[in-house]
Amino acid sequence: MSFQCIVANVDGDAEANRPLAQKYNIQSFPTIKFFPRGGEPVDYEGGREEADFVQFLNEKCGTYRAVGGGLNDQVCLKSFVFKL
Repeated sequence: MSFQCIVANVDGDAEANRPLAQKYNIQSFPTIKFFPRGGEPVDYEGGREEADFVQFLNEKCGTYRAVGGGLNDQVCLKSFVFKL
């Protein structure tokens, strides 16, 4: 299974982006929302540390990222098939 997550930053105060901010009821900054493919946006209500955000994205996107951008130890468990 292949997953792709795109992280984007939108300036909701910029005139060109105000309709987008209004559409998704963004009233304060920073506001983080997750937009699953084909689904409704999900408000991110987790912690504001990098580790919290990385864990959230890993769960939602099926990825195995570590803080700092590398891969975590779980990628090894999913990558190998052991035969007895």
